[in-house]
Amino acid sequence: MLKERIIFVICCIIIVLVSAIDIYWLVRNSEVILEYEKNPVGTWLINKDNGSVALFTSLKVIGTFIVITTLSMLYYLHAIKTIIMASILALLQLILLCVLLW
Repeated sequence: MLKERIIFVICCIIIVLVSAIDIYWLVRNSEVILEYEKNPVGTWLINKDNGSVALFTSLKVIGTFIVITTLSMLYYLHAIKTIIMASILALLQLILLCVLLW
């Protein structure tokens, strides 16, 4: 049980940290982000906010909060299934991190 909890917490930490790095790079490169942003929803949000990344970053933070909150609630209902979902999300976040860094 403790081992499962540790794995779950590590997955959540990975999800949050990569999300924070992604938001940092978004803000840091806000002047040129429209040239490099591949997410059509992201570019649409930036354009809707007159070139500002404020709306996009706010929604990213809210989305990360919803994901972590949902995973935390699901963990108490179905720990193993939730750990699998959290592991997949953490893996996808790590892939995103690789894309961001290279």
